[in-house]
Amino acid sequence: MTSTARLLPLVVPEPRTPSGPSRTMRDRLEVLTALIAAPSFDPVFRPDVMHIPRDHPVYGWGCGITDCERTRDAHYDYCKEHSDDWRAVREAGGNITDFLVTAQPKKLRAWLIPPPCLICPDVPPRSQNQLCYFHAQQWNSHRRHLRKKHQQEAVFEDWLGKARPFVGFGPAR
Repeated sequence: MTSTARLLPLVVPEPRTPSGPSRTMRDRLEVLTALIAAPSFDPVFRPDVMHIPRDHPVYGWGCGITDCERTRDAHYDYCKEHSDDWRAVREAGGNITDFLVTAQPKKLRAWLIPPPCLICPDVPPRSQNQLCYFHAQQWNSHRRHLRKKHQQEAVFEDWLGKARPFVGFGPAR
């Protein structure tokens, strides 16, 4: 005896009426709106554009070291470099307290929304030291000159105080 079982569709299509979506759709939207308005709903998810803080208790994404600007490595509490440092301290017989006391915060390697150049207010940075293209070129040239001619290292803060801004091209469209 063979039976041909008829499978039900996973999603039942909603009948459309000339006046718009069905009542079921409106009811679902009302329930969803009520759930979002509830006090137990995390306010992070209410606006159109969500901004989840780096230290959010559930969805936090920042490194666990105080003032570290880098993102947390997947499945760890620290960024990649701090995870490697913690592993080395642990393998050497140290404990978490030893690691947390000696861990130094790290700077960002890249920006999602770049801040302005340290010198030019209307120009985005291109280098790790937050300088625009032209200032990064000037800084590197200045460093090479001091090394080659005077056998000394350039001090970034001194050079930064003497640098002059370039005129920007305005905001991008």
